[in-house]
Amino acid sequence: LDVTKSLTSFFGISTIPALMILSNSGPTPLVNARHILPTDVQLKNFPWVERDTKSLGTSSQKLPSLGNGAKDRDMTLTQRLIISGKYGNWRDLGHHVNPSSPESTYMDFHAVRARAGIVNIIVWIAIMNVWVIHAPNFFPILYPIIAFEYLVAATFGIASFAPISIMSTVISYVFHKTPNWKPARPMRFAWCIGFALATCILAIYLCRELLGSAFKPLITAFLAMLNLATWMESSLGFCVGCFIFNYAVVPLCGLE
Repeated sequence: LDVTKSLTSFFGISTIPALMILSNSGPTPLVNARHILPTDVQLKNFPWVERDTKSLGTSSQKLPSLGNGAKDRDMTLTQRLIISGKYGNWRDLGHHVNPSSPESTYMDFHAVRARAGIVNIIVWIAIMNVWVIHAPNFFPILYPIIAFEYLVAATFGIASFAPISIMSTVISYVFHKTPNWKPARPMRFAWCIGFALATCILAIYLCRELLGSAFKPLITAFLAMLNLATWMESSLGFCVGCFIFNYAVVPLCGLE
């Protein structure tokens, strides 16, 4: 019991981990090390801990920071488009880049903002079509593109399956060599909302004859919501759907 107390005090942890990895500078305890090993067998990205071994109970730990360092800058465009190797599998819902939480998935927020900017331009064109252009087949042609984009992104994340996602990832890679990693789950929830809005817009368009004079104001209102949300995400970096997820869905559903 005394040995257990000494170890927990020395390493600054509440429980003895299931696995401890040794290095030349000393042991590094992590409760989730068994999850890190399969994705990083050679421990090239392992978060080694630097400690003052002269005294028990005092330690200084250097934890890895997401989205910083030369390792992230060394990511190729292919690695950003297709998740593979130490970042996970192509079917994963994001990149595994956090050694302290290997199960969690992350997305490059630079690419997410670029994607929102492209969608924002498309929504502006849709608003112009309602009031100025009046192209009869605009919405039936546009909806499959936007709906497919939101649905695939919500299902697979920013991946190589959706055309706008590919464009945004390339833009992010050109202008931001270092990714800005953010948790994937809130953004996937936001894209589900985007898919629902796009579906409502199509439904309003299909019912335009029944709506009569109310058609233009109603469809413009839904387009304006989508326009505002994508503009705030692309220009201000504020994700409305993520805000709803973090401050409404998480407390109500008891999520982490």
